[in-house]
Amino acid sequence: MLIDLGAGTLPSAASTWPIGLGQSSDKPDNAIVIFNTTGKNEGRRQNDGQMQERYGVQILVRSGSEAVGYAKANEIAVLLDESTENVSNITIDSSNYTIYGVDRTGTINPLGKNEPVSNRNHFTINATIALRQFA
Repeated sequence: MLIDLGAGTLPSAASTWPIGLGQSSDKPDNAIVIFNTTGKNEGRRQNDGQMQERYGVQILVRSGSEAVGYAKANEIAVLLDESTENVSNITIDSSNYTIYGVDRTGTINPLGKNEPVSNRNHFTINATIALRQFA
């Protein structure tokens, strides 16, 4: 979804702001990594007892520059707030999903520099996602 919204690219594209799932390569300095995190149970449906869940994600923005990293994190936060309601036809591993909504669970979290490993800045955004697989 973030790729479709223009926030980044596939790592294989060797372009700006590659988006990794659960891990990233050491290069480039500017990168985005998405992790699973704690979601939220919203109770059971009365008609069939199916549990309604919001899946948790953490988006890590890594950058060699604090200003550039924060600007990218803010761009993603705004996209999550304004451009993710009823997004259809998201394909993950040949399965199709509709995203009904994304709710950030807090503000942008500046984590500081990743010293002594590198001098890159890290920012995280946590959110929950309501989605359904349809094919």
